[in-house]
Amino acid sequence: MLPPDTGIGNIALQDETYNTDFGDYAGQYGTIVVPSNYMDSLSAKIELYFIRIHAQTPSQKAPIFYLGGGPGHSNLTFQPFQPLVADRDFVMVGYRGIDDSEPLICFNVQEAMAGEKDALGQRTRAKLADAFSECAGQL
Repeated sequence: MLPPDTGIGNIALQDETYNTDFGDYAGQYGTIVVPSNYMDSLSAKIELYFIRIHAQTPSQKAPIFYLGGGPGHSNLTFQPFQPLVADRDFVMVGYRGIDDSEPLICFNVQEAMAGEKDALGQRTRAKLADAFSECAGQL
């Protein structure tokens, strides 16, 4: 849990070496504080993790942001090959609930399924719709 006075956009960085099959790269591991729901100014603040690999040759070119992975898969394990980091920084941003970022846990969704024999039945679908709506309200 973040201290209440932590500001949106606050970034913490730590210099590290990023090891890949293609070699080791200088970089930084960090976190950035963001709102859990950009549409609600009073929503909780969460930290998202990221890794920034420094370009091998300093330049003024914009960094490459990599958003891969998928549901339940990390975005911080990509192994960029040398041409991608030759003259641009390469940034991988962790997904919420994965990569040590703060998950949105919706126990009510699990509870809606408990004891239901017909997972696709009308009653179960209605319970799930209510549970997901309630979960979305937690953002």
